[in-house]
Amino acid sequence: MLPNNGPLSLGGPLSLGSKKQYLRRFAEPYAAYSLLTTAADYNRFLQALRTGRGLKPATAHLLTTAANEAQRCGNPVSPTDPFIGWATGVGLATTIAGPAFWHWGDNDDFQGFFMVLPGRQESLLFFTNSAHGLELTDNVLRLFIGPGEYRVMQWLAEE
Repeated sequence: MLPNNGPLSLGGPLSLGSKKQYLRRFAEPYAAYSLLTTAADYNRFLQALRTGRGLKPATAHLLTTAANEAQRCGNPVSPTDPFIGWATGVGLATTIAGPAFWHWGDNDDFQGFFMVLPGRQESLLFFTNSAHGLELTDNVLRLFIGPGEYRVMQWLAEE
């Protein structure tokens, strides 16, 4: 049985057939790809996102309130577009487990994902050291949150 009262981290190399990866150091900070953090620190941010504690009310509102729908710059509407929206820098999804905040990161050989379910007071976060790490997302969501449709990876695949 897995604990349900705090952050859980599972360690170990994840290669999925790829060569050993090295941590890249960026010469200049850039919010979209140069963040270095730990799962524990990132989880603190997710809990602030979930509760609003530690954030200015205006910031919490910007991060959790729809700013626009999922639009693909003139491309036809996809089947999952009605279930995805965007706040300022955070994805919004209608899932089997209720409304969710989500995002992913893809720095080639390092990928990560989070989903926050404020109605259930749950969040899920994982980092991988693999160019294939996001392939785990649907299975990890179903394992830790439960069976059903989460739609976020389907939406990314439709791009």
